[in-house]
Order: sequence, then structure tokens, then C-alpha cells
Amino acid sequence: MEDLDLNDKEGHWLDLMYLRLRSHRTLFAKGWGDEKLIKNLIRSNNIHGAPRPINIHFTNQKKEKGLTIYEATFENPFIEIPKPKNSCKAFIEFVIPSGKDLFKKRNDLPLVLIMPASGDDDLNYRKKKLAFPLAQKGIASALLEIPFYGKRKPEGQISTNVDLVSDYLLMIYLSIQEGRSILNTFYKNGFPYLGVTGLSMGGFAAGAIASSIPFPTALVCALTGNTTADTLAYGKCFENCVWESLTKSDSLNFARKKMHRYFSLLASLTLLPPPPSLNSALLINAEDDAYIPKINALKLKQYWKGVEQIWIPGGHFTTIFKGPSLMVEGLEQAFKKVPSTRPRTNPFYKEQSFDI
Repeated sequence: MEDLDLNDKEGHWLDLMYLRLRSHRTLFAKGWGDEKLIKNLIRSNNIHGAPRPINIHFTNQKKEKGLTIYEATFENPFIEIPKPKNSCKAFIEFVIPSGKDLFKKRNDLPLVLIMPASGDDDLNYRKKKLAFPLAQKGIASALLEIPFYGKRKPEGQISTNVDLVSDYLLMIYLSIQEGRSILNTFYKNGFPYLGVTGLSMGGFAAGAIASSIPFPTALVCALTGNTTADTLAYGKCFENCVWESLTKSDSLNFARKKMHRYFSLLASLTLLPPPPSLNSALLINAEDDAYIPKINALKLKQYWKGVEQIWIPGGHFTTIFKGPSLMVEGLEQAFKKVPSTRPRTNPFYKEQSFDI
């Protein structure tokens, strides 16, 4: 990890204060978990494959702030992968701009999938900071509740404190796969303008989704680098892990290398090709981010040759507070650059599966 020596700053004071004030040691309290599952995920490596089909079932309609909100569900398509019962069914909310119709037969409506940041246990932050402002600009949003978060937490899990390394890797893997399936469903059925975005963990997932689907999207990744491995094994998030549960008879150095290897093989954007349309992509990073080493953000820029990257003053948490306005602006501009590659025919026009 000699590259991390190039990141000689400790990070923004707010990031460091958060680390001191929050309860540390919240991840992996029960150890490594199912390492056979981890190795099977590494071997299968099918994020490169075609997204699996899903049936999005709309269950409710409501109004918020003058906007139409649709609630929907679908079953996670990876039935062969063992997962907690509560994580099998996915939940989505769609936020639709005033005067727009998700079920119009010919639809130019831009739709962006918003992935959650680490610790984003419900939809409120994403709705308030991203979906509602996007709706004011005529852009619809889909907000996915991912496995191991919200209603999809396993029994006994406290908040978003994932207990096992295997569960955390499974969460990342299934989140990316579900996001791919959502966008692919709309793409196959004629939506010409699609996008994906997120902050921190959500920014990483957004990058992986855009890099592994065979059509261009609007893409804004905030607060992410080329891999999550450095952040957890050697970065500030190291302090969030219960290393006693991960060492046992092994040394701390061995456990850190093992953690780095697993995440390098399952949660690195360099495992995937760059997104097909970097002209409609944007990276947003913080100058003094204590969580995402600057070297990792620079490596992603280098790997995604030609992508625009902007640096803003402050750290990880100042960007979480102030960055969404830049993300909204970035997505508005990115959608103008997304090539339309499909007939504009809406699949939901003829057959709606509402239970309202």
C-alpha cells in the first residue's frame, strides 16, 4: 500500500471529528462470515454478464411536495445465492416531476437511479437532497432500498452495522446487480434517457452499474475512487472494523491483507471496463477527504480516460452536506449528452401492475 503514502493529509477536520465522536467499531462484529460464498462470488464474476430480468410491480401511488411518488417492488433475481429472508424483496420509490407521466406511451422522461451512501438507512436524504431538486428540473428518480439496509436488514442487525464481511460484500454485489437490472428493464422497454448517481458507497455502486451495462447513461459519481479495498483495509474506515473478530489466531497485518484482497477482487472499478459514454459522466471529489484517499480518486480519473473530474474544498462530510447541488447540476448537463439509442416506447403503457 505504498501508494497511500502519497496521501499525506489527515483529512478535513469535520471528517476527523466525526470519526472521534461516532461510535467506532461498528462493522464486522461477527467476523468473516461465509468465506465460501465470497470465493464463489469472486469466481462467478458475472457483473460482466447481461443484467438479469426483473418484474417491477407498482404497489402504491402518493403525492409529496406536489410530485407523484410511486412505490414498487421486485424479487432479487439471484435466487441461487443465499441471502437473509428480508433481503430477497427489493423496494423502490419513483419520484416523478409535476406534469410528467411514467406510463406515457412515448416517453422522453429522463430517469436517474440514485444509489445510497454508506449508512443511508432510508430514502429521506436522497429524496430531499437529490430526487426533489432533480424533479424541479424535469428529471425523474428511482430510489432503491438495498439489501441489508432499511426494510431489507437481517433480523438482529443494528442499524446499518453489517455484522459479517461476507454480508458486506454480498450487499455491494447484489446492490450493483439490482441497479443494473432496474436500468436494463427501462432501457429494453424504450426509455431513451437513463442515468445513475450516488455519494460515497453509492457513488462506487453507480460507477460499477454504468460500467457494466451495454448502453450509455448519464453518470455522476461523488466521493469515490477506483476501489473500496484501500478505504476499508488501510484508510480511515479501518477504525470502523472490529478487528478482534477478524484476527483470532491471525495477525492484524494478515487480516488487513486478506480484507484488501477480498475487496480488490469484488469491489474495484478497475475490474470493469470504463462506462461506454464518458462524455456524459462526471466525478466529484473532495480536496481533504479523510475516507477516500486522493490517490484512489486520481487513479479512477486515470482509468476512465477523458472523464471530467472536479475537486471541491472540504472533506467527505462537507461534500455530503453541500455536494448534492453539484450532483443535480452535473446530472442535468450529463443528460443533455446521453445519446438516445432506443425507440421511445413505454412498456408500462399497456400493462400496469398496480395494487392501489
